[in-house]
Amino acid sequence: MGEVAGGMDEYFGRLEDELAHAMRLAGKAREKGGDPAPIVEIPLAKDLADRVEQLIGVRGVGARLRELEEKMSREEASLQLGVDIASGIVGDFMDREAALDAAVRVAMAVL
Repeated sequence: MGEVAGGMDEYFGRLEDELAHAMRLAGKAREKGGDPAPIVEIPLAKDLADRVEQLIGVRGVGARLRELEEKMSREEASLQLGVDIASGIVGDFMDREAALDAAVRVAMAVL
């Protein structure tokens, strides 16, 4: 979670524990078949970089976004990440069209 003051570590730890408990309960409820999807669809993520990687499904996006955001604004990082995906630096795609599609989706998700 990064650096946090005093009791904040305990607070965030408690939040994470309660979230894990709620996710387990939701999973058990879904297993009973009352919902069309048998699993809880919302992926858990520590930050925006994780969230984008999980939602769009391009491996390496999270690490590259964190790296870029240390050097530039989020908007600039979004554009550079799109270029990196389109040019094959990040991700592994079967063809150019898939890479370009992912580049646009990831760049927009970051914004």
